[in-house]
Amino acid sequence: MIPWCKPLDVIVEMTHVTKRLHDHFMSRLSLNQQRTKFGVLSPVIEHPNFPQDYMDEDAEALNQSLSSPTGSTDSDRRRRTLATPSDDDDVPVKVEYTENTSMLKPTFKYRKAEAARRRRLAIDRRNERRQIVPRSTTDEGVTCSMDRNKTKNRISAASYRENRDKRVSFILNELTQLQNEFPHLQSKPWTPVKKPKSALREGESKDEYRKRTNRESAADSRFHQQQKLQHLTRELARLRQLAQHHRSHEMGGAESTPVVPEGARLKKIYLHFEEGDEANHLTLKLTIPSKWSGATVDRLKEFFLETYNERRPENKVDPNAYHLERTENRVIRGDETIHDTIKNRDDIYVKIGPSTFKHKKDLADEERERAAPKDLVQCKNFGCRDKFNPADNHASACKHHTKPPTFHDTKKGWQCCTEKLVYDWEQFELIEPCAVGFHSTTGIAPPKEERSGFGAPVLVVPAPAPTVKSIDDYNQKNPSTVTAVPKPKPVVVRTDGKAKCVNFGCQKEYVVADNDERACPHHVGAPVFRDAGKHWSCCPKIVKYDFDEFLKIPPCVVTAHTDQRV
Repeated sequence: MIPWCKPLDVIVEMTHVTKRLHDHFMSRLSLNQQRTKFGVLSPVIEHPNFPQDYMDEDAEALNQSLSSPTGSTDSDRRRRTLATPSDDDDVPVKVEYTENTSMLKPTFKYRKAEAARRRRLAIDRRNERRQIVPRSTTDEGVTCSMDRNKTKNRISAASYRENRDKRVSFILNELTQLQNEFPHLQSKPWTPVKKPKSALREGESKDEYRKRTNRESAADSRFHQQQKLQHLTRELARLRQLAQHHRSHEMGGAESTPVVPEGARLKKIYLHFEEGDEANHLTLKLTIPSKWSGATVDRLKEFFLETYNERRPENKVDPNAYHLERTENRVIRGDETIHDTIKNRDDIYVKIGPSTFKHKKDLADEERERAAPKDLVQCKNFGCRDKFNPADNHASACKHHTKPPTFHDTKKGWQCCTEKLVYDWEQFELIEPCAVGFHSTTGIAPPKEERSGFGAPVLVVPAPAPTVKSIDDYNQKNPSTVTAVPKPKPVVVRTDGKAKCVNFGCQKEYVVADNDERACPHHVGAPVFRDAGKHWSCCPKIVKYDFDEFLKIPPCVVTAHTDQRV
């Protein structure tokens, strides 16, 4: 039984120390030396089998083990083979605790440094185990057998290239299958745009030039592979959509899957059926998903009327006998898309009458064309674009405007209806005429306004015309007088050998001696400024709204400079 010891200056006489107590002291030896480092109570152990030189060697071995990646030193191996006392030995052991005042007590700064050191050791051991060489290493004395080319970035780049090639192969196989199924569907070929090789820079050696051009060509190759993958992905999506369209028609579908236009979004509308008795009226609030935005208006009408027939079975209707209209009786054509014609929160009404079409003629249009006579004359009244038969012309046949149209800046309207000015051409065509009368092949001259009172025109009697004197009569009366003839204006000739070009779009000074047939790119026609648009009369299809963009329009002809306009 070992008695309890006081903390200071107490010596315990131990007899018959067992092997187990010896092992316990050996396991706690490392911890005691660390405590000694930070100034805790330092144990002083006196034992025949624990000489002082062994204590010093063990402390040195501990420092080596902390700095070693593997934590195994010669001292650790030697510690296992150290002679230990037997159970029969009666060896006194003296343990003395003294307060070490020369060491500072542990602080947060020391603990933080110790944690950082241990963290660095753990990172080094992990790098050695995984055979990873850090990019920031500057130690030239590393003699470990590691493959410096096996870095994570190189492995990930190779994995990316492998996945990209697999994706390209998969897309090409599916494109081949679609083209075999539908031979008329062909994908657009992808042609890369190769950049020219850069020239040798000033002060650059041939070795540096070779390395730089190799890097540029490698970067261009990676960019082209990425562009090829994006092109094949777009082509695959396009051919999938066309193939689905053909499959739906082959299976007897009434309409293919609509193409979702760009900018499509969810819409909420109100559909009203108000034909016939009030008991048969129906109003539905529909939420149109974005994938329906590319569908036609007739498809929306059929869907609504199918729902109506389910809810009103006693008053079933035929969808082909109705069409859709917006507010103010504005007809919506059946082949127009929902995205272009219907807005969010719109009120749509179902009206009697078959749908009309924008891109194809319906039965009613064909019947009207067959019934119309062939000897028709074009009416030239303002706002009337109808053709009429002179035999059927009457006083209420033509709805037109009495004055010509007016266009100022971006505003459009009619001079007889100045309160109705619009900015859109379609809205301009929808302005209602203000007069009714006969059709005319010559047009109506605008009426002249006669003012009376203040500001009325005053009748002015013109003065008699003066007698024009003849030069021949003057010469006959004065035969001895010399007739003065005006001198022609001298042609201004510049002495510096230069002239100013007068061609449209050029207006530059040039050297006359250097002028040739390829010197002056310019426009043949004069500039035209109409509304807010600007273009050249020789290039009417290229219209710009900004003056700087107008000046950048490329010329259409190339000739020699000239200083005289023809």
